Parts: sequence; structure tokens; C-alpha cells
Amino acid sequence: MPPVQVIILYFGRLRELTGTSSEKIDFDSSIAYTQQTILDHIIQHRPILKSFLTTNSFRLAVNQQYLLETDLVKFSEQSEVALLPPFGGG
Repeated sequence: MPPVQVIILYFGRLRELTGTSSEKIDFDSSIAYTQQTILDHIIQHRPILKSFLTTNSFRLAVNQQYLLETDLVKFSEQSEVALLPPFGGG
């Protein structure tokens, strides 16, 4: 199957590292991805994120739903992945 373009949304420090708030990355629509394989694919596209994503806590959401480590996801056009670092506040 042809790849689909998935919208990746970056927030906080991830936005600073990438220099963008969003971009599209091709994913294979026939593969069921886990949280880890999604991250691996994003890191392959954006190696600058490897250190941050392997040493910091963050949440990953697909189509506005938080993803658990064991969840499987298949992407279609207009799918969206959000990488959410911890939010500070007061």
C-alpha cells in the first residue's frame, strides 16, 4: 500500500528542537504501529529528537487520544500524532 502522510505536532521543547510546530511524515498504512515504533519512525525522520525522546517523559496522542505502550494504531490520511512534553504551570 502507498504511504500516508501523518501530521506530527510538536509542543514545548520539541517545537524548539525541530524549529516547527508541525510537519507531515510518511507512514505505511498497512502496518500497525506501537507507541515505540511510531517514536522510532519519527526519530528516523528527525534524529535531533532522539536524545530528548529517550531521556524525558512525555505523552503521545494519536487523533487526540492518548496512546498506551501496548496500543496498536494503523494510520490513514489526515491522521495526527501529538508529542506532548510535561506541562509546567502555576
